[in-house]
Amino acid sequence: MLSILVRLLCVTLACCPLLFLTDNASAESSSTPSSQSLAPIPLPEQMRGFNTSTRGVDAELVKRLHGWGANLIRINIHTDRDFKFDPSNPPKHVLDPFVKGLANIDDALEACNATGMKVILCPSNIVGRKIDVFWQKDSGQNYRDGLAQLWLALDQRYHGHPAIIGYDVLNEPNYKDGQSDSWHKDMLPNAVAAIRSVNKRIWLIVEPGPWGLPAGFENQPVLDDPYVIYSFHQYAPHNYTHQGVGKHRLHARGKLIYPGKLQMFDSEPIIDWNQNQLEKSMQAAIDFAEKHNVRMLVGEFGVARWAPGRGQWVSDCIAVFEKHNFDWLYHSPAGWTGWNPTFPDGDIKDQMLMGKDSDGGHVTPQLKAILEGLSKNKQ
Repeated sequence: MLSILVRLLCVTLACCPLLFLTDNASAESSSTPSSQSLAPIPLPEQMRGFNTSTRGVDAELVKRLHGWGANLIRINIHTDRDFKFDPSNPPKHVLDPFVKGLANIDDALEACNATGMKVILCPSNIVGRKIDVFWQKDSGQNYRDGLAQLWLALDQRYHGHPAIIGYDVLNEPNYKDGQSDSWHKDMLPNAVAAIRSVNKRIWLIVEPGPWGLPAGFENQPVLDDPYVIYSFHQYAPHNYTHQGVGKHRLHARGKLIYPGKLQMFDSEPIIDWNQNQLEKSMQAAIDFAEKHNVRMLVGEFGVARWAPGRGQWVSDCIAVFEKHNFDWLYHSPAGWTGWNPTFPDGDIKDQMLMGKDSDGGHVTPQLKAILEGLSKNKQ
């Protein structure tokens, strides 16, 4: 991979988060002396690690992941399980719904300091969010207005922490066809402006909608900001990776095999899925990264632990990521055991676990593939 210095020489040193670049526009004309004097937080040459959440992270988990060779962990921020949102009685402080989760982050950050692991924070299941808020104004207004305020509060709490290298603006933004402006021209620039008003050096991680899928890069604008990492989530083919996940998929649990003839989604045709097809499913992200010379992070990729051929699927995904110099994070070593690569396929204890309790103690096919990929961090 190109060094971070080379990457920075290939982008502008402007910092105007409310604007987007077009193909023919240059950010250099809007650069300022103050922005040019601020160097970004240093990044690892290549980032390989794991994705988890505030409900699954603590110091014990960080130590285990570091022992496996990971150098980065992405933490999805969720409201605490005992928090109940009441619009008529909103929280007194924006961080009140996250007290237990933030305590878990604090615990994890101590271990990160000791081990050298780096961290990306990412709002996910947060106050007022429903998966369709971009087109249901009544259910989503608190969430739409509150994302920027949440980032201001998070930065106030964690600004300058040596382990934190990036803020993922929002996990898997979602919208219907024709509604992308709600994200691109409303929530995203407002959240970016809030972050940049208090932190000029942090890396911003930006996912396309809908759902952070790689195809979203066909319509993703380029931010007029010098320190941005673009990101997508790789779960293709979805019907394979999510077999047995959710009640309506229980009938397929353990029956869909990779490589083989599979569907991306129920509505799509059955085709041959192998490493070449996996690469094709990421083509929009590959083209975007090459065209704009930007760093690309696979913020999540994972497969149900009972999916036949899961080890090969993980190996093939990592091969594609490495071919294109993408950073990558596996989902997930804690939380729901259905994604956990330390639990065997025959185990039916589908429960939520965190920290040292989340180690199933097995070196599964998918864990072997992950460990092989992480070994590159030590080379």
